[in-house]
Amino acid sequence: MSSSAPQIARVNARIRRPRPRTPDARRLAAVFGLEGGLTETLYDDFDVPLDPGCITAILGPSGAGKSVLLRAVMRDCPGGLWLDADSLAESDAPAISVLANTDHRGDPAELADRMAMLARCGLAEPAALITPAGRLSAGQRYRLALARVLWRAQRRKGGRPVVVAADEFGASLDWPTGSVLCRQIRRLVSRYGLCLLAATHRWDLLDDLQPGRTIVKPLGEPPRDLASRPWLPPQWQAPSRWTIRRGNIHDYRTLGRFHYLTGPPAAHKRVYVIAAPRVHRRHGGPAAAAVAVVSPPVLQVRARNIVTEGRYCRHPRSRSTARLNREVETISRVIVHPIYRSQGLSVRLVRHILRTSPAPVVEALAVMGRFHPFFERAGMRAYHHDDLRYVYYYHRR
Repeated sequence: MSSSAPQIARVNARIRRPRPRTPDARRLAAVFGLEGGLTETLYDDFDVPLDPGCITAILGPSGAGKSVLLRAVMRDCPGGLWLDADSLAESDAPAISVLANTDHRGDPAELADRMAMLARCGLAEPAALITPAGRLSAGQRYRLALARVLWRAQRRKGGRPVVVAADEFGASLDWPTGSVLCRQIRRLVSRYGLCLLAATHRWDLLDDLQPGRTIVKPLGEPPRDLASRPWLPPQWQAPSRWTIRRGNIHDYRTLGRFHYLTGPPAAHKRVYVIAAPRVHRRHGGPAAAAVAVVSPPVLQVRARNIVTEGRYCRHPRSRSTARLNREVETISRVIVHPIYRSQGLSVRLVRHILRTSPAPVVEALAVMGRFHPFFERAGMRAYHHDDLRYVYYYHRR
């Protein structure tokens, strides 16, 4: 997204309640002097900045006029987009197809781009990508709606930032899911240079959303800017500071159902766990945020033989096998709970394994590696071969 000079939307909005039509309504209106209807000014020359990378939170109770402000701004913003997860609730289209461009449907490169965008928004789970959007959880639909907005926004042309409006922002999300998702949205809004207008009653999400401007719209009163931040400070540390500890295979089983490969690894040597924040667990969140399993290497891996020039498949075979078990460890599973995806936890786990492994070589095989390169971000080297279904990752100290 290219940067742009700041833009301002000036909003004037009035609502007029219609004249009463039924005899009962007219009789009641006469009692209270409302025969001619009622006109209320909600916004009078009220300026809303539309800066790239900016988030504006609009707080207020139901009926205060938050949606009126969003609609007024969007009328003046050609090319604006709505972050609308509710529209996906009845959709039969698989998540991967929600982003599809009809002009390029079936293009492998375009499919890979869509998968990368969905992974960036925390939907890297293949089972979720082929599930009808209407059957996804509320949190997954919100991530899908976010991916759809970003997918469309990066294809818009012009110097002005793309304005994104989100009505009833986070209303259907539990606090742990909403908290993590807000941090993710804050990062993506900055990355893509969007201008997000989020109308919500959820004060508890503001510290994670980090709005640049907060507008309060009380019921029956004019709007005002919130100069201070009266909401509570964050009750949990950033994911980059969550502790990695040694676990056991039971910890793997708590998250195993979220991995695209069915069943546990054939063998394991060590398990590493990142626990979810205690405050999230108190609000119904999971016990484990992420888990990684380190296993002994399998005997034959074609990509390994290519990378190492056959070091582990020479004769005598017994000596090569002993050398393989002595020198190589395999990262067989890295699983992040859906709530905490795109928070950098998988990269942290892999880096920890590379730093602490007693073996000089650490490898990994990943089908999702073509679309979600967290092994590479952690410092491993990727080897792609067109005739292989997986990506082979290799790291040598």
